[in-house]
Amino acid sequence: MLTALSLSILAANIAIHTQDARGASDESLSTLSKRLAVATALRTGQSTSTTNRNSVENCSEITRCVSDVRVETGAQHVILLRVLSLPSRIRVSATLVLSARDKRIPPEILATQEKAGPKREEIDLNQASDNWEKELAKLAEELFSGWPEPVLKPKPEKSAILGGSDTTIAIITESEIDKNKWLWKLSWIGAGALLSTGGMITDAVLPSSHNQTLDPNDFIGPGLIVTGIIAGLTGIYFNPYEDSDPNQERQE
Repeated sequence: MLTALSLSILAANIAIHTQDARGASDESLSTLSKRLAVATALRTGQSTSTTNRNSVENCSEITRCVSDVRVETGAQHVILLRVLSLPSRIRVSATLVLSARDKRIPPEILATQEKAGPKREEIDLNQASDNWEKELAKLAEELFSGWPEPVLKPKPEKSAILGGSDTTIAIITESEIDKNKWLWKLSWIGAGALLSTGGMITDAVLPSSHNQTLDPNDFIGPGLIVTGIIAGLTGIYFNPYEDSDPNQERQE
């Protein structure tokens, strides 16, 4: 799965935390949780984060664990993972704990959780990670069955890893990238237009020098115009949300 790096900060709405792991290496757990985060973001259209395994000290009690993960990540919904690595396979148990504060969730799904408890799904993965993406996509589909499809279905190659802190990695969906891309452009180009307009007005209003020497006032108007042009060019050519060059992508 190719993913592009982004430097912006975004609070995730869904967090994935490894509640318990036996026999699996830290590298395998990290790869598994990141790939499940990508699958979750693609299925829901919502930004998703993974936590550091040691970011929550006591996770034996589910209510306390979920509360601590929400504090750690700022997410509303939490997926708790239990991983058991056996010689022939890796057993993954995922429990989805929803927050009633998110009004986008169909009421019947919240009612089911209230009645039967958090939804729990299990899958078996091969020790080799070659087909994990496909299997974890099925897991995400089962966990979030009944959720509406994303308005803009993100593509895997358009998803991005977002560095939020030392303990979280968030996934930005394609729709969020597009929104941030235009916000970046409009803010910089708008600021550039205002500065350039202000520079032209200033240059027209302030009296010009008539003594063959440059006065401080003579630099204000042109300075604002040049600054405005630089701001506009920054918005166009230095947009961090533009599609990354394939040579700058890395494989997870």
